[in-house]
Amino acid sequence: MKTILITGASGFIGAYLAKHFSGEFKVIGIDSKEPITKICEQFYKMDLSNITTIVDELNKNKIDVIIHTAAAKSLNWCEQNKSEARKINFEITKSLYERFPKSHFIFISSDQVFPGNQQYSMETTLQNPINFYGETKKLCEQFLLSKPNTSICRTAMVVGPLSQTHKQEFKRIRENSKIFIQSYFVQHILFKLNKNQQISIPIDEYCNPTSTNLLYRQIRSVIINQVFGITHCCGKERISRFEFAKKIARFFEFSDENIQPIIDENPLRPKDVSLDVQKTEIKLKLSFDDIQQILQCLKSEGVYSESLF
Repeated sequence: MKTILITGASGFIGAYLAKHFSGEFKVIGIDSKEPITKICEQFYKMDLSNITTIVDELNKNKIDVIIHTAAAKSLNWCEQNKSEARKINFEITKSLYERFPKSHFIFISSDQVFPGNQQYSMETTLQNPINFYGETKKLCEQFLLSKPNTSICRTAMVVGPLSQTHKQEFKRIRENSKIFIQSYFVQHILFKLNKNQQISIPIDEYCNPTSTNLLYRQIRSVIINQVFGITHCCGKERISRFEFAKKIARFFEFSDENIQPIIDENPLRPKDVSLDVQKTEIKLKLSFDDIQQILQCLKSEGVYSESLF
């Protein structure tokens, strides 16, 4: 059985991956926050900058694969704290790779490496981020591309079921009339519609919504098929956030009248970061999900749960 090390294992993406890879692989998780419920066979509560203290112990397990999801993700925070953001997002990534150079290193990158001025950017499209978060992802990509055994998985607007930890966080922000945490996009819309309250969604921002389940299947294929280099691990369909919100409403049998279109004035958020996935689909030997398939998957995983409301 191969051993997978997941950084950010208590995070939204990391916790889902840890849960779903367990059983098929031995999963070791690292995060600065302790998860409420057990998510993997071994877990280390620690800051990644201190990983040198357990490298020898980790190497006893022969780490076959590293999935590096840990990052500072807030666009505003990264812009206001550039030195710290560079350390967390780039320098720790570089250090982590250098300590495990023989492992298959899978880096979770982002559509934010693109400026948002064209549709369907390809894996080879020039990176030119307009925010510092995207800049840190670009730095990581440039470093890793020259190294062996590395996979760069660019993803986009990842949504899915919430762990117990994230349910608590969601309940603290669900009354807001705007969505501030992208991972809770679906739950936030359903909460507001269930309460018959208005919610404002940008009409001028386009991306490829992705479910955690689809991302898990894509990363699994990266591991199984030993796919290296840049891949676009996201949903196959380009859509505006506003139209995605309306589709969520109709799929879960709500009126979409309370979904209000707005123009996003945030200069840090690119307008169109849609990704072309055709080459990656061939590499991964998968047919990626469209919006309808993503919504069906979310429903089957219980995203619309009364416990959230």
